[in-house]
Amino acid sequence: MRCCARWWLAWVLAGATLAMFGGALAGCKPDVMTAGGSGEAPEPEAPGAATSYAVSVTASLLDPVSPVTQEQVRGWFGEAVAEDARFRLVDEGAEGPRSATVKVDYRANYKDVADGSGQIVGSVFIHAVLTLRPPNKRPEVFRAEAFVGEALSSAGDPKEGLAKLAKSVVREIGENLTAQVQMRHGTDAELLALLNKESPEILGLAIEASRERGLKQAAPRLKALLKHPERDVVNRAASALGDLGSRDVVPALIDAGSRVEPVDRLPVLYALGELGGPEAVLYLETLSESVTDPTVQRAARSALERARGPKK
Repeated sequence: MRCCARWWLAWVLAGATLAMFGGALAGCKPDVMTAGGSGEAPEPEAPGAATSYAVSVTASLLDPVSPVTQEQVRGWFGEAVAEDARFRLVDEGAEGPRSATVKVDYRANYKDVADGSGQIVGSVFIHAVLTLRPPNKRPEVFRAEAFVGEALSSAGDPKEGLAKLAKSVVREIGENLTAQVQMRHGTDAELLALLNKESPEILGLAIEASRERGLKQAAPRLKALLKHPERDVVNRAASALGDLGSRDVVPALIDAGSRVEPVDRLPVLYALGELGGPEAVLYLETLSESVTDPTVQRAARSALERARGPKK
């Protein structure tokens, strides 16, 4: 049995209110910072710019002791980062142009739950920061964080089970950070490929990156993601389709909105209001006259007004 909770500091989530119809669901951006801490984002390189980076990884243990060593964490993270062709792993990276550093802070340990079951539970916490130094640009900082707790197998060495768990979390974090870099600097084709990832976190980031680029080629994949089991992925895909899709996705949006609780329909309503068309208008008319939730009703009426209005 696995009980997981993950949160990624790169994400910026807006509340489910009418403000979202102004584009509040366009969060999930990389955490970009300047070296001087002024808060101004540096100008990105053109997507697809061919730049390689010498990257070094350091790992720091937050507890006095852990069965999982700093060298293990450093090695696993290095393997994950090196899978991206932009990065060349080095033992010590110079902090100059075309270099990158990854700082990983972690906790990893296990204990008997002491409930008489004899079950051993392992927990892993990872916080990682990737600092990228593009040529002739200010540094960019990307962050990711996760916590996972999992019951380790009662058969075998719990240290081995914990190491396996820690490795999987470290690699997830590494994939998340390199995906953030790829979304900012990669080609449109690379971004579209990220929309096929299994990770809900990466999917959420890729959806918002596609939306920010105005990547209309993403619409077919976004339409498919309306059937994703994670509701957050569905919501983000629906909202992005309002900006990137065409009216042929309206039936899929209506279906997605009809399979959830009323308050979860807000991203769908936003998209239908943006796309318009007879089907969207009819659905919004029906919803605005039949729902009792005041937030949903206001959202449906606002979307209906936009759906009836002129389109770009």
